[in-house]
Amino acid sequence: MKNKHKGKYRVVFDVDVIINPIVVQDRSEETEETVTESISNEEVINSGVDAVKCYLKKHHFCKTKKVVKKIAPYQGFGSLYNPDLGGFAIDDTLIDFTVAGPDFKTKPSVPQDFIKVKKDGVYLITFFMDIQAEAAFANFAIFVNNQQVDVGKFSFTTEGILQTTAGKTIQLELEEGDRISVKTINTGSPMNGYFPPPIRYTNAALTVTLLKKD
Repeated sequence: MKNKHKGKYRVVFDVDVIINPIVVQDRSEETEETVTESISNEEVINSGVDAVKCYLKKHHFCKTKKVVKKIAPYQGFGSLYNPDLGGFAIDDTLIDFTVAGPDFKTKPSVPQDFIKVKKDGVYLITFFMDIQAEAAFANFAIFVNNQQVDVGKFSFTTEGILQTTAGKTIQLELEEGDRISVKTINTGSPMNGYFPPPIRYTNAALTVTLLKKD
């Protein structure tokens, strides 16, 4: 606070402050005299106010606003589905999809039964489907660019009537342009000389999610 008295300024501070070369302490008469004699213009007074602000900030008397920088998460996803009865598991044949789900930075293709990624990175790949079989076995796998992924293999086998869910979830490093699909490797029966009815699948779902971008 400042008041004008007889052409001079009178400055009073509520805290101890060092204003070079002026020392202001408490509110003693000596302090007021020193300030009256030393402050001769508005520039010096402004310097004193700035010094008080710096002091208060340094000693946590002032409220400070914390700024948090938000980092956008890695994004990229795509999906394919076959909610109908599906089709038959046939040797060396892709699992058929009929519906594409939401996508971002990927390109699901219903006609070609694959999802194409548009960014390099580590992806979470998940595939599941319901199966109806009788006295049969089948081996499946996730494929990238029509090449079988060893860690993407899964299978089932039964000697009776079976209704179950089969699939696999893996993490895989992919490059831009890679195509992800699922294929039946081979089928058969664990019973010698028995030819099982076709293996049917339904509710097939393939999803691809970007976890970490390169």
